[in-house]
Amino acid sequence: MGLALGPVVPLWTRSLYRNILGSASWDSPFHMSDDAVCDVLFWCDNFDNSGYPIWLLKPEVISFSDASESGWGSFTAQVGGKVAVGSWSLEEMGRSSTFRELWATRHVLESLAPHLKGSKVLHRTNNKNTEIILSIGSRKADLRDEAVSIYKLCQAYDIHLTVEWVSRDYNVVADNYCR
Repeated sequence: MGLALGPVVPLWTRSLYRNILGSASWDSPFHMSDDAVCDVLFWCDNFDNSGYPIWLLKPEVISFSDASESGWGSFTAQVGGKVAVGSWSLEEMGRSSTFRELWATRHVLESLAPHLKGSKVLHRTNNKNTEIILSIGSRKADLRDEAVSIYKLCQAYDIHLTVEWVSRDYNVVADNYCR
């Protein structure tokens, strides 16, 4: 399906497959979870645009982000050196580092969305899980929900997003902003 509909397929089918795998057999009825229903509704609403691929090559803008225990920070050189930073609430501080990195990515895109509208963006993070989750989703509902929020944000602003893992050595500026 991914070759025909684009790289968002794993993100928007994971819950369906989880429900199917939980059934007695492939041809037996099964209960659809709320997440699986959302997956089906997504395809009903978006099939005509082939899944709206937001992951493309040849970026026009490169952004970097990082998350620490106290906050998040990012920058992009191509949009006038725009910087976006923020601090975590007490609740957010208690979340996993992967969740905070996903939140940082979303906050960066939200903060810079008006400047990124219609752009091909390569977003670099030093968290490998963030790159994976934004490509194929996650079994964990909260992480999947963040990936879906980022997808919807990119769709709303016509941002074509590619996420790439980079070593901490290449993410020093964003790392400094998040502290």
